[in-house]
Amino acid sequence: HRFWNEQYLLQAFLAFNGAFEVLWSGSYMHLKHPDELEKTFNSYNRNTVWATHVPGATSFWIRKR
Repeated sequence: HRFWNEQYLLQAFLAFNGAFEVLWSGSYMHLKHPDELEKTFNSYNRNTVWATHVPGATSFWIRKR
């Protein structure tokens, strides 16, 4: 297993921090909602993405409220 410091820093930053909101979590959407991604983005193909997916190599968007 590899542990990425950024993941834990982001979790610590967002925990109980109501000043920011999550706009997009690419990895979560890829893992939990691939059907929605396929319907929304014509170029998204879950089989191609699964074959080439590098864990953690996705975007995570936040915005200050």
